[in-house]
Amino acid sequence: MKLNIKGLVFVGFAAAVFASAANAAGEEKTVTSLKYTEATYEKSGNKVEAFTDANKTSTTLYPSNAAVTAALAANGGAVNNSTITIKKNGTSVGTFTVNQATDGDVNIAVPTTVAELTDHADYEVVSNKTQTIAATGSTSNDKYPSETAVRAAITAVEAADDDTTYTFAEGSTDGAFQVTPEGGVAQSVPVHGLAAAAYKPVDTSITAGSTSTNLPTTAAVAAYVDGLIPAAPTTGEGACSAANPCALVSDGATVTWQRIQQ
Repeated sequence: MKLNIKGLVFVGFAAAVFASAANAAGEEKTVTSLKYTEATYEKSGNKVEAFTDANKTSTTLYPSNAAVTAALAANGGAVNNSTITIKKNGTSVGTFTVNQATDGDVNIAVPTTVAELTDHADYEVVSNKTQTIAATGSTSNDKYPSETAVRAAITAVEAADDDTTYTFAEGSTDGAFQVTPEGGVAQSVPVHGLAAAAYKPVDTSITAGSTSTNLPTTAAVAAYVDGLIPAAPTTGEGACSAANPCALVSDGATVTWQRIQQ
């Protein structure tokens, strides 16, 4: 045989393996930049036939097929074969195991339109949008105006004549007057601070012995007082004058003039 060695080093068991593989007469072997050592091969003494607490963390031992089969059988044929549950809003839509033998699909349905939502009735739809706002008379609670409609309505109000005429009149109830805006309805406006006497009827004369609660005018009071006081006598024996001054004297029922004794 012919052996061409380029940068090759054979150590121990590796050298023996290579030599036995190249024993054919005239066979040419060429190896470049390789190094074989005993560490390249597993030793039969490192094989274990069963998993134990002592060897299960080893980095130098390796299990035989029988050891692996026995370990799977002891664990029900599965190692750490937990079940994963996929949920949608708390409701299971499918499961799979981490060590299952076949592929599986779990489909989570996601809404693609508003109509598929459970509360879709609470959402506005484009068909409810209006491009205009009625100046008066609109009572719709189902429509919503566009930005253009809102701006147009505001502009129309700002451009309108905002001068309003108010008409004042006597009220229909005591202690109030009426105000009627142009094109509107009369409104009753109460006047604060008026006592009950402000609403009493007025009498233009006073009758002796009357029980009326009406309010007399000042002229009626003056006339009534003048009627109670007789005019001073100017003639006769009891005439009153500067030389014979008199005074009013009342006996509790009537009033008379009497001369003042000098």
